[in-house]
Amino acid sequence: MTEDTGEGTLIDEPRAGTWPASDALVGVIRLSNAHLTVLVMDGGRHAVELAGECAPGDLAINQPYACRAEANHIRWEFQGALTRPPMAGTLRGRQFSHRVVVQSVGQVVAHRVHRT
Repeated sequence: MTEDTGEGTLIDEPRAGTWPASDALVGVIRLSNAHLTVLVMDGGRHAVELAGECAPGDLAINQPYACRAEANHIRWEFQGALTRPPMAGTLRGRQFSHRVVVQSVGQVVAHRVHRT
């Protein structure tokens, strides 16, 4: 079921999958090389994971963050938290970035973006 809100179409049942993500923000931190994954959890509940790279120390585990990204022509917004410690990512200059995964906690708002 969908609902047109004027800003896009609100999606009730997102399709499971993984897509490249743009404009990926976790709090005020912009992720690079980001991907968004929709998971179907036990009981049919959907969860969203936003994965990408940021500078070491930018994000803390188990802290709540307002998250948003655009993936698969959908604008996603949710509250999320890192569910595991950051991992070493790519080497940029003389410093490794950290690969982080943030999983949604609670409601996920997904709007299909209408392009004109």
